Amino acid sequence: MKRKLTILGCIAACFVVSARAQAPEEYARFREDAGEASVLYRGRLATRYTMVHSGHPYWSTPDFLPGSVVYNEKTYDGVLLNIDARSQQVLVKYAPDYPAVQLPREEVPEFTIGNTRWINPQAMGYTAPEGFFEVLADRGPVLALRRVGKRIKQSPENRNGKFIGYWDPDYNMNAINYFEFREAYYLLQNGKCSKAGRRRVMRYVDGSY
Repeated sequence: MKRKLTILGCIAACFVVSARAQAPEEYARFREDAGEASVLYRGRLATRYTMVHSGHPYWSTPDFLPGSVVYNEKTYDGVLLNIDARSQQVLVKYAPDYPAVQLPREEVPEFTIGNTRWINPQAMGYTAPEGFFEVLADRGPVLALRRVGKRIKQSPENRNGKFIGYWDPDYNMNAINYFEFREAYYLLQNGKCSKAGRRRVMRYVDGSY
């Protein structure tokens, strides 16, 4: 029998410069090591989901991977990045064992991880839902996009895999809280980001539009 836990009051966040840079000498050393990128790590700690749960809040994986991010009109390369798909926030880490920090969404128009690019249409001046969109294809005046979201839900009957929308290798049989996967497809054209059916969007990806 799964034990019911309350979601409210389980999400906490606070402001930090760096958990590892508390003393003045340590902070000076941190600034020197991080260089110009130190500005990325001075913000708000990423939301911590402390309730017992299955699944995770991230776009695709809990791992932070190296990429490039445009922040406050400057590009920073080699940054450890991830996306909190529930809150639609870009997260950064100075190093793998450091706490994650979330960047102000309005200051991040785009970022890349590997060969995948994400954009924030609102920050780029377009009419669009809030959050980040994966660029599936760039067809000149039209961008084919995918948006992933996560929701915290409760069910004593939840199951790993199709029920929550993805496979969680650390699935907890005793948790009733879980992060539900949701995705939607969009086309960005004429200054507006509009929801579209997956089949239509994939025609742009395949080049058969």
